[in-house]
Amino acid sequence: LGDYFDTRNVTNMEGMFMHCGNATLETLNLGPNFYTDKVTNMAYMFANCGAMKLRELHLTDNFNTQNVTDMNHMFSQCGTESLTALDLGEHFNFTEVANNVYNNTITAAAWTLHDVYGFGKKRIKEFKINFDKTVQDTLDLDYLGEHYVKMEDFAHELNVKYDLGIDCIRVAACQELHDESDANYRMCQIDRVLEELHKNGFKEAAEFIERKLY
Repeated sequence: LGDYFDTRNVTNMEGMFMHCGNATLETLNLGPNFYTDKVTNMAYMFANCGAMKLRELHLTDNFNTQNVTDMNHMFSQCGTESLTALDLGEHFNFTEVANNVYNNTITAAAWTLHDVYGFGKKRIKEFKINFDKTVQDTLDLDYLGEHYVKMEDFAHELNVKYDLGIDCIRVAACQELHDESDANYRMCQIDRVLEELHKNGFKEAAEFIERKLY
């Protein structure tokens, strides 16, 4: 886009590159002055962009989504035929979007329990406590920087048991986006690793690592 394409003051990028180069676009360079820190809406931003031939899309470190509240269909059908690499950059997170999703989900669920199933104050509060705990369980990491359980696991189990038709791929993609913004994801706690090695008979391996580290 060049040095003169400066987006420092842009707040709405809805559909900005939608259908751009649908059949011909192979590369997209946003340029050094493509800033997004003030943007709140990125719905359909890259939808159907380079659908046929786009091979790679690299978002720069200026691509900051900290204030974005709407990412609806942001990459829908983007490079759907040829895309092999998508680099979201260092400042791509969907905290605000996640907060919106959470508040809408808890509102709809709690209202359904109240209006349809007659839940009162006590049961609604208990539901929210357990709902929040279930969400937190999918965000917590073990000492190897991995998840004890993933939201995708819950979705799959619900589909198997109750045939709810939940889109597990979409659920997994949301968790992956969250993980990419978590600096501790897959960063192991070395003390716990060494403890496990000693405990399970791998003393030499543990001592080798300790010598390298300490």
